[in-house]
Amino acid sequence: MALKVERVVSRRSLWLMLAMGRVDGVLADGPGGLRELAELGLNERLMASGLRVDAEPSLTAFSRRTVKPDLVLRYDASMKAMQADGTRAAIDRRFKELLAGRKPRG
Repeated sequence: MALKVERVVSRRSLWLMLAMGRVDGVLADGPGGLRELAELGLNERLMASGLRVDAEPSLTAFSRRTVKPDLVLRYDASMKAMQADGTRAAIDRRFKELLAGRKPRG
């Protein structure tokens, strides 16, 4: 059986295709995929498979052409503050609970 990759115009279309059985799976990062499913009201119907494609941490890239350097500095400062005060750990914990099928605390 040959694998087929389906190209879509929007993520919304892709999730709806999955819900209708027109595609067999969607590759998405855990937190982003869960958020998109919730926004579309599909989080009760679709769930993560547990398949992990990449174990590397995700990174954020900014365009030098369209983003001013001060925004990048503020972003870095915010991320460091969230790491220091435990906000980042709380967010990660919440999404891990969602991925495990448990209702998140808080």
